[in-house]
Amino acid sequence: MLRAPVKKIDYIEKAKADMEIGQLGEMLALQFERERLIREGFNDLANKVRYVAIISDSYGYDIESYQLIGSKMEKNYIEVKTTTNKLDVDFPVSRNKRRIRC
Repeated sequence: MLRAPVKKIDYIEKAKADMEIGQLGEMLALQFERERLIREGFNDLANKVRYVAIISDSYGYDIESYQLIGSKMEKNYIEVKTTTNKLDVDFPVSRNKRRIRC
């Protein structure tokens, strides 16, 4: 009977790698939002985009940006999820994140 090789997972290293890839994704989204607003002609708002995830986890989102809804500019709250997995993967969404208006 063949047995699968035993594999030891280093959960501390995995958490560090997950945090790093998560921060890279957040920085990419932050840059995208600023550049999007500049392309749309809202340079003043591009400078007001905030990376709140670096301040606190209690916001319930990662980036505070702006989006034109109809004829009115409104705040846009962005939660970033990043993975290196090449397949579609499920990820948890907290109750706090679900209650934020999308």
